[in-house]
Amino acid sequence: MQRANALVNIYVLPAPKSTIRFCEKKMKHETRKGIYRSSKKRKLVPSKFSFDVLTEGDKALGWLLTFANSSSEEQHSCVDLYFVRQDGTMFQAEHKFRPYFYVAAKDKMEMNVDAYLRGRYQCQIADIQLVEEEDLDLDLKKHLSGLQKTCLKISFNTLQQLLQVKSDLIKVVERNREAAEESTGQNQDLADCIVDLREYGEPYHVCFAIDNDIRCGLWYNVHVSSDGLTLERDLDHFKYAEIHVCAFDVKTERFLGVDDDSVVMISYMVDGQGHLIINTECVDRDIKDLKYALKPGYYPKAPLEVCFTVTNVKNEEELLKSWFAHMIDVKPGIYVTYKDDSSGWPLLKTRATHYGLRIEDELGFQCEDIQGGCRARFPCVLDCFAWVKRNIFRFDGGTDLKAATESMYYVPEDASPKRMALLRANDPQMMAYYSVSDVVSMYKFYNKSIHCLIFNLTTIIPMTPDEVVHGESSALCKLLPEKFRLLEELFSSTVTTIDMINRKKKYVLFSDICEGVERLGGRKLSRKYFAQMVKLLPGTFETKSTLVRDHSTSGMESDFEVSLSYKYVKDHCKVSKTIALHDSFCSKLLFFVGMCARVPGGFDVEEAQLPGYDVDEAELPN
Repeated sequence: MQRANALVNIYVLPAPKSTIRFCEKKMKHETRKGIYRSSKKRKLVPSKFSFDVLTEGDKALGWLLTFANSSSEEQHSCVDLYFVRQDGTMFQAEHKFRPYFYVAAKDKMEMNVDAYLRGRYQCQIADIQLVEEEDLDLDLKKHLSGLQKTCLKISFNTLQQLLQVKSDLIKVVERNREAAEESTGQNQDLADCIVDLREYGEPYHVCFAIDNDIRCGLWYNVHVSSDGLTLERDLDHFKYAEIHVCAFDVKTERFLGVDDDSVVMISYMVDGQGHLIINTECVDRDIKDLKYALKPGYYPKAPLEVCFTVTNVKNEEELLKSWFAHMIDVKPGIYVTYKDDSSGWPLLKTRATHYGLRIEDELGFQCEDIQGGCRARFPCVLDCFAWVKRNIFRFDGGTDLKAATESMYYVPEDASPKRMALLRANDPQMMAYYSVSDVVSMYKFYNKSIHCLIFNLTTIIPMTPDEVVHGESSALCKLLPEKFRLLEELFSSTVTTIDMINRKKKYVLFSDICEGVERLGGRKLSRKYFAQMVKLLPGTFETKSTLVRDHSTSGMESDFEVSLSYKYVKDHCKVSKTIALHDSFCSKLLFFVGMCARVPGGFDVEEAQLPGYDVDEAELPN
């Protein structure tokens, strides 16, 4: 994707203030937490995992797993890319990329503002370029016509410099808007000619991925030269890389997952092999190796059995150290959890800190206390629960692990915390058997339902796998190719239009909806687009054929009434029903796009078709 196309397709309208505030907070948080740390410190943890760091002259073929913000030895902002080779080993490469935003000036004052900014911020600004951008100051119809306006692209060496200059210029823009005075006379300050800032709220790594057309889940030929890093798509390889996947579950002494509760066991599966570490300080006898099998009838095709190797350690500290050591040995590229905020990384971090261990130093993870979750620089940390919540339409309203896995027969054993506590005292071997059922279900659920879908989406959406799993569906849809993003915009306008007309009339005609959608969003709603909406989210629209009078001919013509059904979202509607419908549609659209995205040679935006996406208009009432 060329940069010009990316600007038109992705940044059509200014980002909402709530989105901008979130991105600003995120960038400040990353800077404050030390993501832009020195190169020496940054490479300590990858060296623990025996990552090869490509240097000048190196070439390699790799499957891009994830990427993260960083800084180079010259203290320039850059992005660290983490690849998987064909043999499963990993390597890292560094791609320098200047952060930037756009400044809009008054007509014919661009050169003057250029000179003003260079003089005032000569120590912070790396470069200024004149570029053509869509004129966002026009009304909606003219805006959609694609008229251009000259803007200043302000580039920086570091994100900190961008934040400093952006903070000053935002105040200037707000002051100028309040004053609303045009530049006249020789003595006017050139700062008064700055009318707007654009694209300063987009995350740094997302801008990098869009501008360089780089996506996770694709194969690249990587070459490091004196000019920098070069990435070239390898279209001969389109299969997923062999990644080490670790799904784990932590059980505490009271089986409640609270911070002051000692860890009794950690059960985990790596590449299909089960492992169980037992804290014998909380269990009065050693646990033997066990074989877990699903109940008869749960798996109709063939019985599922997983062998677990049990390691008995003397206390909680040894348990944590043993698990950390094994993770360093197997080097998982993906960690899988379920409801991570209650029994995953935050709990491990708290218990490790109790013994003077830092999970950041042991594994390279950085827990975010604000969000209660965890993220990593190079392994992907994926919480299946976040994916289930977003795709609630597939699980009949249930979000627990049992409801999510029931349709695939990977159902965990049902045991309450009280029963588990009794088994720990009376039958530790059976307690261990029940405990490993969760991690088996989690591992099988991820591999069958989530892994392929997520890495299909990352080949389209310019974000990391972590963000695709945990992101909001409506925000992710904004980064889809235009043909799919247009459908999402039309659905939102259609639902809003129907809701508005229903306040005045008892019934809504399709012709009235088309007029309302065009007035509301400047887009034309055709029968074909409406048929696609009905196909993607069945049951939302109820249609009924009818005849209406044609005032131009005084005759009758066919039309159909449309009504909204909220049965689809009644069980998981946290806000208004229309917003819940929109979120459900976005989730369904992402699901279908992810299902069709993996094709030999990559994803062709123009040629790709969803199952049921292009439907016959004849399916609608005449």
